[in-house]
Amino acid sequence: MIEAYAIQKDSFRIVNAELFWEQCRSLAPGQYSVKVEKKRKKKSNAQLAWLYGQIYPHVLRGLIDVGYDEFTNLDQIDAKCKEMFARQEIINKHTGEIMSIPALKREMTTIEFSTYVQVIREWASDYLGVTIPDPETNLTMNL
Repeated sequence: MIEAYAIQKDSFRIVNAELFWEQCRSLAPGQYSVKVEKKRKKKSNAQLAWLYGQIYPHVLRGLIDVGYDEFTNLDQIDAKCKEMFARQEIINKHTGEIMSIPALKREMTTIEFSTYVQVIREWASDYLGVTIPDPETNLTMNL
């Protein structure tokens, strides 16, 4: 696979175009597909650390405190939160039926991920009585 990065401002420019075209010329004869897509800023490792290190543990503790003793680990919390707050609707074009599936965190942008965790924090505050600290707050929970 050959991959190149480009910038669109006044004109479309491939970064290090010379290397890109050299790699293209070295390909074996045949048909190839070229895809240009907008680069998106993905969520950060720090965001994931906050989610698994503070948000999900607080949600787990809150669910247990309100009586949901069946929740025992963060994988269950992850699945429940994605089901509740990161649904993606798929429409059957033939019947119009709508099916919901959980979105994938690995495909979320920084902004989408921030929205996801903010909705979880608000829900945890409103329904579980749990205040989840900001990411700058270092807190260790003993579960």
